[in-house]
Amino acid sequence: MQPAGGSPLIELKDVKVYFKKGSIFGKRKLIKALDGVSMKVNFKEKVAIVGETGSGKTTLGRVVAGLQRPTSGEVTAYFNGHPVNPYSLKGRARKEYFRNAGMVYQDPYSAIDPLMRVRDVLRIPLLYAGIKGEEAEKRIKEVMSRVSLSEEYLSYYVFQLSGGQRQRLVIARALLFNPKLLVADEPVSMLDASLKGEILDLLNSVNSDMGVSVLMVTHELAVAKVFAQRIHVLYLGKVMESANSEEFFSNPLHPYTQLLLAASPDLKHLRTIPEIPLKKVSEIPSSANIPPGCRFHTRCPFAFDRCIKEEPPLKEVKEGHEVACWLR
Repeated sequence: MQPAGGSPLIELKDVKVYFKKGSIFGKRKLIKALDGVSMKVNFKEKVAIVGETGSGKTTLGRVVAGLQRPTSGEVTAYFNGHPVNPYSLKGRARKEYFRNAGMVYQDPYSAIDPLMRVRDVLRIPLLYAGIKGEEAEKRIKEVMSRVSLSEEYLSYYVFQLSGGQRQRLVIARALLFNPKLLVADEPVSMLDASLKGEILDLLNSVNSDMGVSVLMVTHELAVAKVFAQRIHVLYLGKVMESANSEEFFSNPLHPYTQLLLAASPDLKHLRTIPEIPLKKVSEIPSSANIPPGCRFHTRCPFAFDRCIKEEPPLKEVKEGHEVACWLR
C-alpha cells in the first residue's frame, strides 16, 4: 500500500506538549508527553501512530484534533487550501476547524450519554451549528446510512445499542459536518475481535468514498498493518521510525520497532521480524523521567556509548523511511 499522494492536510513541526504533575508532598514533575514531534497527514491519507501506553500517541491525536494546545512548535492545517494555525483561531473559525476535524474516541460506552436517544445524539450538534428541520433530518439519515445503522435505531436509547453499534454512532456523529480529517483514538481496542474488522472496514470506506483523511492512534501493530498507508512509531514523546506500511513491515530498522513487532502475536508469521534479545531493566523509563541520549537506550540490547550520551536525530535512510538510531 502506497501513501496517498498530494499536499499535506495537516503538518506538525517540532511539537512539544509538557505538563506539570502535582504532588502533595513532593516537587511537581514535568511530564514530556510530546518532545519534538514532526509529521504530516496528507489529503485522503490513512496514517497510524503506534506505541506503548505512555508513548504520547493519544496526546498527539488530541493536538491534531485541536483539543490540546502545544507547549511549543508549529501546527499548520490546510483544510481550505491555505495554511492556518488552529490554535490561533477564534469564534466561528475555531468552530469550523472542529467540524473539519472529527474525533472518534476509544471507549464507545463513555463517549456518548447512554440515556440520550440516538436521534438527539446527532440532532443536537447540528442544532448548535444552526442546522435544523429538513436539512438536519437529511444529514442524520445520510450519516446513519454511511455507518450502516438502520433508521429504526434513531428512536433507541444509546444504552440499548451494542458496543459495535455505539462505535458506529460515534463515527456517524463525527461525520455530520463532512470533515476532511478523522482522528480515531484506539477505535477498535474495546471491541470484540469479530467487530474490529467491521469498524476498520467502515473507516476504510469513509476514507475511500468520502476522501476523509484518517489519523489512527493504536497500540496494535496488526491493526496498523491492515489499515494504514503510513506508520509512525512513538516512544516517550519522540518519533523513533516512520515509513510507508509495506516498507515498515518488510524492513523494520529501529530496535524499538523490532521489539514491538516481535511482541505482537498476530504478526509472528512475518519473516522480517528479527529475534531481539531482551535487555533486563529494573525500571522502564517514563515521560516524567526520560533518560539522556537515546531515550530507548535503557531497554535497547544494542546500545553503545554514543547512545547513552547523544540523542539521535530522525533522519531519512531510504526514500520515505526515517529512523532515529545511531546504528543506521
